[in-house]
Amino acid sequence: MRRTHHIASGSSGHHVCGCYVFNPNVRKRTYLPQVKLDIHTTILSKASRTVLRQTFVNGLSEPLQEIRYAFPLFDGVSVVEFFCQIGERTIYGLVKEKSEARKTYEDAKQRGESAALFEQLPEAADVFTTAISNIPKDSSVNITIKYVQELRHDAEVDGVRLTIPTLISPRYGTYPRNVQDTSANLDAKGVAITIDVNMATCTPIKKVISPSHPIEVTLGTLSTSTNDEKVSAHKASATLSLRTTKLEKDFVLQVVAKDVGIPQAILEKHPTLPDQRALMTTLVPKFNLKSQKPEIIFIVDRSGSMEDQIGTLVSALKVFLKSIPVGCMFNICSFGSYYKFLWPKSQVYGKDTLDEAISYVDTFEANFGGTETLNAVRACCEARQKELPTELMLLTDGDIWSQQEMFDYISEQTKSGDIRVFPIGIGGGVSSALIEGVARAGRGFAQMVADNEKLDSKIVRMLKGALTPHIKDYRLEVKYEDESVESVADSLRVRLSISDEDGEKTGAAQADEKPISLYDSDFKEEHPKASEPKDIFAGLPHLDPPKLLQTPHEIPPLFPFNRTCVYLLLAPESLHLKPKSVILRGTSPQGPLEVELPVEVREEADEMIHQLAARKATQELEEGHGWLSEASVGDTSVLVKEKHPAQFTLLQRREAVRLGVQFQVGGKYCSFVAVEANEAEIVRKRSNALNAAIHRNSGNKEDDWEMVEQDESDFPAGNETHHPKLSRSSGGTAPPRQLASKPYCMSAPSGEMIGSSSSLFAHGMGKGGAMRHRKISMDTAADFKEEEEYDGECDKGDIGFGLFDGPPSVSQTFPADRHASQKPKTETSGFLVERLIACQSFEGSWPAIGDDLCRDLMIEREATSNAVEELVKHKHAPDQKTIEQVLSTAIVVVFLENKMTSEEETWELVVDKARTWLDDATSEGFLAEVWRVAAEIVGV
Repeated sequence: MRRTHHIASGSSGHHVCGCYVFNPNVRKRTYLPQVKLDIHTTILSKASRTVLRQTFVNGLSEPLQEIRYAFPLFDGVSVVEFFCQIGERTIYGLVKEKSEARKTYEDAKQRGESAALFEQLPEAADVFTTAISNIPKDSSVNITIKYVQELRHDAEVDGVRLTIPTLISPRYGTYPRNVQDTSANLDAKGVAITIDVNMATCTPIKKVISPSHPIEVTLGTLSTSTNDEKVSAHKASATLSLRTTKLEKDFVLQVVAKDVGIPQAILEKHPTLPDQRALMTTLVPKFNLKSQKPEIIFIVDRSGSMEDQIGTLVSALKVFLKSIPVGCMFNICSFGSYYKFLWPKSQVYGKDTLDEAISYVDTFEANFGGTETLNAVRACCEARQKELPTELMLLTDGDIWSQQEMFDYISEQTKSGDIRVFPIGIGGGVSSALIEGVARAGRGFAQMVADNEKLDSKIVRMLKGALTPHIKDYRLEVKYEDESVESVADSLRVRLSISDEDGEKTGAAQADEKPISLYDSDFKEEHPKASEPKDIFAGLPHLDPPKLLQTPHEIPPLFPFNRTCVYLLLAPESLHLKPKSVILRGTSPQGPLEVELPVEVREEADEMIHQLAARKATQELEEGHGWLSEASVGDTSVLVKEKHPAQFTLLQRREAVRLGVQFQVGGKYCSFVAVEANEAEIVRKRSNALNAAIHRNSGNKEDDWEMVEQDESDFPAGNETHHPKLSRSSGGTAPPRQLASKPYCMSAPSGEMIGSSSSLFAHGMGKGGAMRHRKISMDTAADFKEEEEYDGECDKGDIGFGLFDGPPSVSQTFPADRHASQKPKTETSGFLVERLIACQSFEGSWPAIGDDLCRDLMIEREATSNAVEELVKHKHAPDQKTIEQVLSTAIVVVFLENKMTSEEETWELVVDKARTWLDDATSEGFLAEVWRVAAEIVGV
């Protein structure tokens, strides 16, 4: 895969490129041309499955002993399949422990066999390297990689976001040894990308857009649909308008669809591992909690690589600053090779401090050199106000290689729960490993913004997250059909035994055996001794995995607008237990939190949830966390890491290897190795899976789940007999949900809670926890009616394959022409909102209406003057100057709420501030008259 990009200030200045062979005699690299690159992704609600195919050609007149190349994948993906077709021969990958995989590869290479090794780069979880051995002359190399991933929520469109990296961006610091640095210009043809979107049956798609590339969208069908298939509102496909694109920036796709609006818990049976189950809980909280007044520190990247992003950064920061509630403390830390604070200590948010901060932001340039992110984060943690909760907002292009050190530091600082870190990745090619890793370690959530995307709404969403109270004790329980309840914490009491693999004997056994001679003339010194185990984990104590393995082990903070997925891997010995519901509990400053979700059992066996869970669990272990960190020995309170401190790192690594090998997902400690000997095992596994599927479905009537055969093109031609097509669930109508047994905690219409505990998913969030009342336009009311009718239909069945709920939206009306081209553009409405926000005072008001404001709002200046004269006569009217300011503020609020609904994510907090100011500045009777007059002037 070709890499082309600019050279960032402070980076090493090299290009990272694709497939090459190294000649040690002349110390020269020869590059193989990449003749084809195809990516086909299927989005299934909030998860996706991608097949990536690359073709290189050895046009040389001699065979090649080895070729190597590096390429990017999004952080946290589960690579679940890897195989290569080299000439006429196909080799299949299996996951093994990293050193074992490398030895298997090297042995095959020395035997002259074709082999391939697929590894994750230790320095960055989103960069992978591949080595392929013994390439015949004049032959092609076809590489196929299949991976699944959990899609992120995109605040800009309130939908799901798919990112396909196409470059390894330049990063500050030393290049890792396994990444090739070169300035070679490869003869690449670009990449062809096809995306199919298959949402749950009752989740119609509103729109599919790309802020990064021009695309052609077909609504109602998939790319694989036949001409006689019925058009469906929950299906869509997208391709590049120009069919292919150069590898210059990451491809981003946003899908907006109607949201079913409820959390889920889905149980999946594994197709090949006996009695293995996985449970995925999707949490979509609707908090009814009062906002906090924390300290907020903006950590702003001003390194040389940010040069093209400074304009976007400045405008977004101004919106951020204007949206801070009165009563908070704030500061700004600029960083690059060094860091600089606006003030030595955070200041109280007020008119003077806001003006000073705005003036400071106006001076921003990308002139701070390299990207020393950790030093700036460390300085902010040390300078924070210790008596307040602190929210760190990190805005960066992710231009660094050294990541784990920063993750470790942030995790240590945030484990008390008093600090959270919210990273925003800015620009094309941003390191997803850095941004997502910081969010995990910092107990916040991440947002990504590509080139040509607006940052305003994403940055405001971050602020809303920062205002959410810190909740530190989320805990998960599983209720079974026999009414027994099992806590995940209880399952962390594990059985520990010492392995006897090293052959050590007890004292009694030694007494009965013949002594070993201290001088044996026949002994020959060997290193290592042939009788000693070669396994790096030999001698470690044996640990039984918990019956309920939860990942993430520590449930991260939940935010009322951000979806969080928690997985449970259920041990086979718990097969007799039938999960009925999942209970999530927590404690907030306003009282206890609780929600109970019914478990839906997927009828068809699959492995996607298992693969997503295994990758998330191994990633935690790779970062030094995970279930082992809290595991205790038996019935004691002694932690495993305290009993075996010297061996604990190896214990974590062994557990990551166990999960990787068991569920066949790659990672830092597990690699895919493809050799000819793997073929028999691959065939055996697929044959077992097919037989199991046939056995499960024998004698069944028409299945309730829509079944789609696996695409034949996923496998190389000429080997069809080795690849029986397995049925997979990919959409359709699920078995009926038992609605009568839903144990949801509900809220009253007023926003007050029913019952003694506060519902974790209570409806409504506003000032002081109260419901926010806004005038609903006729169009919006119609949309609500349409959604209610659709929800009625959904109640007849499940919300679909939908491993995850889709994002909220109105339902889709299909145009006559279902093909449309989407091109990146910046909406003028966004600039108008920015201008209006810039005019707002720090306490929330707007100045008296002038000609500029009338022009922006498209209202008559004379109408506003007449309105002021009429309001002066009101018996509860304040002085004329205050009336002008009150009316101006009310007009802007009415305009934003009725004319700029698409920009609500950007203006929501400033409008909250304006309404608070209006309530304080006027009497209730007079304010009601002001609202009436403002609505007439705006024309609503």
